[in-house]
Amino acid sequence: MKISRRRFLKTGGMALAGLASHPLVIRAKERRDLTIPTKPQIRWQDCEVGVIFHLDIGRVAGDYTPNNATKKTFDPKLYNPWKLDTDQWVAAAKSAGARYAIFTATHFHGFMQWQSDLYPYGCKQGTWRNGKGDVVADFVTSCRKYGIEPGIYFSTHRNVYHSVWGHYVNWGQGEGTPEQEAFNRIAEKDDRRTVVSLRRTAPNLV
Repeated sequence: MKISRRRFLKTGGMALAGLASHPLVIRAKERRDLTIPTKPQIRWQDCEVGVIFHLDIGRVAGDYTPNNATKKTFDPKLYNPWKLDTDQWVAAAKSAGARYAIFTATHFHGFMQWQSDLYPYGCKQGTWRNGKGDVVADFVTSCRKYGIEPGIYFSTHRNVYHSVWGHYVNWGQGEGTPEQEAFNRIAEKDDRRTVVSLRRTAPNLV
């Protein structure tokens, strides 16, 4: 049976009105201690479908240890993704119905795939694009081009460059040590500096 748009909207409006007067909804509104989703959380939930793109120096260097779990670093000069095409990544995600995409800016090796001076292990120390490569910037630009919300992943529970495993330095044994405190400060600066960088590249993201 076909239903007119006017009847559909009228029926839907009545249903919503009935839901708003439901006792559970009324009691929820009266409670002030309930956790209310933030606008960014609602925005993320509304996206429904997303994808994550993983790229790390281990993969580029030809190491395929399961779960990317090798405990060794690689010469930054081995990082040379010369066929990189973030437009192709994001176009594929868009075709699959994704409304957001996440990129692993730093994964377990701790290799920083953007321009950073936090420590000497990242794109800046490589030869790819003469040390000026920035996959994060490329990725966010592609997301904006195709109308997809960008997200950035940082690994702080594993960082081989800093011997972090299971959140703690010294391969998981450094809880409470000065070395752990130093890594915590680096992780905090990592987050703050990248947010500032993303605000320049993608002002609506953060």
